[in-house]
Amino acid sequence: MLLPFPNQRYQSATKVCEALSAISTLPPSPDPVLPTPPIAPTPPPSISQRLRRIPKRWRWITLGFLALLGVAIAVILNSLRTTPAKYFSRGENALIAKPQAASDIPECGKAYDLKKQGIQTFANANSPADFKKVSSAFLKAIEQFKVALKKSPANNKCQVDPETWIYYYNSKTAQTTSVSSLPTIAVVIPSLEKDRGIALEILRGVAQVQSEQQGAPVMQILIAKDEQYLHHQRCLIVLDAWEEITGDDSEDYTNYSVFVERVAKEPHKSCLLLLSREKSQNIEIFKGPLVNFKKLGPLTYEEAKEILIAEGLSGTDSELEELSRRYSNPWILKRIAQSIHTVFQGYISQFIDMSIFVDDVITHFLDQQFQNLSEVETNLIYWVALRRNSASWNQLVQDSHQFLSESWLFQTLNSLLERRSFLDKNLEDIPTLYMLEPVILKYTTNRFVQESSQEIIQVMKSKNIEGSELFMTHSFITKYPEDEELNQEQIRRIVKPIQKMLLAQLRSQQQLKDELRKVLSLLKDRGLSQGYAYENISHLISTCEQI
Repeated sequence: MLLPFPNQRYQSATKVCEALSAISTLPPSPDPVLPTPPIAPTPPPSISQRLRRIPKRWRWITLGFLALLGVAIAVILNSLRTTPAKYFSRGENALIAKPQAASDIPECGKAYDLKKQGIQTFANANSPADFKKVSSAFLKAIEQFKVALKKSPANNKCQVDPETWIYYYNSKTAQTTSVSSLPTIAVVIPSLEKDRGIALEILRGVAQVQSEQQGAPVMQILIAKDEQYLHHQRCLIVLDAWEEITGDDSEDYTNYSVFVERVAKEPHKSCLLLLSREKSQNIEIFKGPLVNFKKLGPLTYEEAKEILIAEGLSGTDSELEELSRRYSNPWILKRIAQSIHTVFQGYISQFIDMSIFVDDVITHFLDQQFQNLSEVETNLIYWVALRRNSASWNQLVQDSHQFLSESWLFQTLNSLLERRSFLDKNLEDIPTLYMLEPVILKYTTNRFVQESSQEIIQVMKSKNIEGSELFMTHSFITKYPEDEELNQEQIRRIVKPIQKMLLAQLRSQQQLKDELRKVLSLLKDRGLSQGYAYENISHLISTCEQI
């Protein structure tokens, strides 16, 4: 922990530890966590409780500032006075070496001279007025870096390094009256000689987090550099959203992988926590006595109820239980709570009468997740969704036998359960049923309806079935086994919504029926009168005639 001015800083490890002990809780988040009825508020959950509440497939793990944008963070408890100044800096030293471009490109050299002036001014600053001059100096350096970059756009050798941005934001923070009460978070970067790529990537993430501070700042950053730092200091390093770079062949991904491998294999006193919605194979190979995996499931009813109560929502126990069953992810619960407060003044009863709620933000997030799935994985999720969460192994074999071998189906199912964590299993039933969480089921159904409608409209316009997929590979109304209740649900959730979307395009029932009959004739001409596509179009025609 560093105070803003040198004469105010702690001078021993004992003083730092005492200061840390005096901090009972982190400052409250500006954005509350989730809905609940008007009961006495419960104490804020501990970090370990928060970890247990986070669902397996979502990337909103809230560990304060620890898990933001792949930032490796550690709070240094040892006396900073015992560590040579060349290994840490809040803005008083340049830890990133001056590149060759500063000598080769005059504009770049001028930018680094301005940065050096900012660092010297920072080192001598002792008041908010001094730090105002510091931020002005760094801003001049940043503008000069941009000028230099225009002189060398092809090789990109001279741009604003993340260290300059961090020092600039630190100097802005130091101008505030609350700076003395703000935490200083030490960001430990690996050796710039061995892991320069990962070090710069970490600092870019830190600078991005700082840039998003709105209103009153909430933190200061101390950069700590030492290739042996993890060996000599006890640090917690958190890399969030690991799945976003997994499988990438870029230099950044290579740098991250090398760094993770070193942490997994070399002896040290620290801990690395990787947060990911997917279980990547390149990390799984390190599993051993010192490397473990923890799969985080959805919130239990008790955990969700605690969150709902803490949010101050009003409702009976049965209403709380139903709400927690529908929305078992804390991030979604939070969004739902805000909407209930806005529309229904916090009363759950009217909201419960609605169907599963999926807004544009949730849809956008799940769209991104679906983009990472293979075509086979997406199709299998659709088959489960069409079964309305009652799909067994034998039923999936029957539904997909024209398009997937059993071994391929098995491999894909295993991937969605183990690696992607998109599917769940209902172990209470025999045989085992494969399921989607309620929100994902609603989203998947909506997505299937929209894509199937678009495909059918395209066939109507082009008179060509080439390129069509879903309405030919998936049965809107399943037959194996015969299930009248399920079939009625499929008519309600699949067939009628598709029919309504088509009608919105064609404007009249008669025109829709005529166009659908043309599609039937087209399928007959192509010898497809016995497949899913013919049955699906027939169901749509039948639905039109019933209206």
